[in-house]
Amino acid sequence: MAACSRCFNADSVFPLIYPPQVAIVGCGAASPRPWAVGDAIAVRRMINVTVAGDHRVSHGRHAGQLLPRLSELLSHPEAL
Repeated sequence: MAACSRCFNADSVFPLIYPPQVAIVGCGAASPRPWAVGDAIAVRRMINVTVAGDHRVSHGRHAGQLLPRLSELLSHPEAL
């Protein structure tokens, strides 16, 4: 299915789990935002990442562990 150009402008995505899957990650569009760098404010391209999980299969704690780790990995892509 082809996506329309306006679909890529969503800041946030709230993914829906399709059985038999038990989790899904949704990523919004990258956009410039202010970010603290040391004692200064800089503009960085940022994305919103959302995780939906089936709590019958896993605990919300797992998603809570995934998001900071994902942020850490994406902050240093040269290490991937």
